Amino acid sequence: MFTKPIGYQNSPPIRPYTYQRTWSHSLVRKRSVVVGGMKTSISVEDLFWSELRRSAAAKGRRLNDLLAEIEAAMAPGQINLSSAVRLYVLGELLRERNAVTASIAAIEPCPSPPTST
Repeated sequence: MFTKPIGYQNSPPIRPYTYQRTWSHSLVRKRSVVVGGMKTSISVEDLFWSELRRSAAAKGRRLNDLLAEIEAAMAPGQINLSSAVRLYVLGELLRERNAVTASIAAIEPCPSPPTST
């Protein structure tokens, strides 16, 4: 039986299956891919996978070609492909956010309406 941590004894009951049902979209899934002509698999969360696919489509590239580019940029023996994909997606999202922030900053504010006295 699950016991609640100290300080949480009076909180509502914990339902162990709630976490999986609520966060099922973020579970790690293993996907088979072909990278550089070699079959391999990567294990990433659905959110990272969908962003990777969106990024490939936005660049007009095949997913396997983008994965080959990511793998080529990796330091040998320092990181696995799954981690490299997560870092690539994070980098792309940060670049998009910075581009939006810069374009918003470049917009000149509307002049204030004249005040009548």
